[in-house]
Amino acid sequence: MRVSGLFSGPKQGLPQGRSMPKNPEPKLSITKSGANGDINHYRLTKKKNEEDMAILVISSKELEQLNRKGYEFSPGDLGENISVENLPIDQMKQDTFLNFESGLSLQFSRICDPCSKLNQLPNIGRDRIKNLLEDAIGLRGWYARVAVEGDVSIGDVVEVQGISSN
Repeated sequence: MRVSGLFSGPKQGLPQGRSMPKNPEPKLSITKSGANGDINHYRLTKKKNEEDMAILVISSKELEQLNRKGYEFSPGDLGENISVENLPIDQMKQDTFLNFESGLSLQFSRICDPCSKLNQLPNIGRDRIKNLLEDAIGLRGWYARVAVEGDVSIGDVVEVQGISSN
């Protein structure tokens, strides 16, 4: 598996208090408190910068599934920091590790539930948020804590530790 997308932000020009969509980045420096340059408004204001929510990881498969359901999401739209190509997200569980070739290591802490803040996205708004909240259950990625700080770049190899190889 490889890193297919990196994101931080929010994108410039968004109203204050919005943290998505995020800017695509070629490389991210990641510390215990998250990706440099990134803002997760919910984590900052409601969760007191909880380290269990430092990074949001999504599989390219999740975004594809949502788009097959009629949404038009681009990478970074859902607030993710890292997208991993073909990550078997349905096999992930709490305390699974993602180890990156750079030495960065992330530990999944909890699934990211879809939230009403997704109505910030221009193609969702008030009209489609109720459907999205139902359709995106289990497809919004995982929050992770940073086990080992480091840099990550597009194309980096990722290994999963902590799931069975059935």
